[in-house]
Amino acid sequence: MAKRNGFRKRFDFSKIPATIQIPNLIEVQKRSYERFLQMDRLPSERDDGGLQSVFQSVFPITDFRNVSQLEFVDYAILGAYVGAHQFCKVGAHVMVGAGSLLFQDLPPYVMVGGNPATPHGINSEGLKRRGDSSVGLEVDAAGIVRDGDTPADLEQRA
Repeated sequence: MAKRNGFRKRFDFSKIPATIQIPNLIEVQKRSYERFLQMDRLPSERDDGGLQSVFQSVFPITDFRNVSQLEFVDYAILGAYVGAHQFCKVGAHVMVGAGSLLFQDLPPYVMVGGNPATPHGINSEGLKRRGDSSVGLEVDAAGIVRDGDTPADLEQRA
């Protein structure tokens, strides 16, 4: 008997009738991944599970002399082989290109790359995930993004 699932015709050659319907395993996997990341929630609203639980159990990380400390505050995307000065702070939803070197703090939602890392724009997808409507932002003409800048500050200077 042929069944149609919306994509292709499937043939069932079984002799025993199915007692339960097989779930959409792709959707099950996607929902599991979303629960693991909790990207749609603010850090203060995240459950103590998944990636949040892993990070909270590991951080803060200190060096062997207790001089430097690395803390987990929020998610950011760092490309491969990114180097950062020991006192740099990386804001929420920042995207750093592979091979970049960070020598200064990065405010939230900025996309940077290069050596030294320079701003190339605003992470509009990160803004959308946070529910911010200022998705048409660009970095100002001089490429300057100051520590503590909000999306509204960047919009005024653009």
